[in-house]
Amino acid sequence: MSNPCDRMSKARVHWLFAVIALGVTACAQVSGDADGVVIEHAANQVGAADYQAQDHCQKHGRNAVRVKTGSARTSALLLQSRVSTYRCVQP
Repeated sequence: MSNPCDRMSKARVHWLFAVIALGVTACAQVSGDADGVVIEHAANQVGAADYQAQDHCQKHGRNAVRVKTGSARTSALLLQSRVSTYRCVQP
């Protein structure tokens, strides 16, 4: 029979990995309105930022167009991130 503490420790490890994975792939909207949006994202996740920008612009009946992606920078967790700027344009 397995020890309940072992199962609990394994569950905590799985939960920790899930939280880290979410943090690595997640995007954070920095600011936005009907004219555009600025999104901070993992350096290798420009596609996820494009998706989030399109979702934001569609709420205003517009489409997202990326106008700038900044150079990679290292965060406090030693992860590479970028900031991308989008315009929301009429379809």
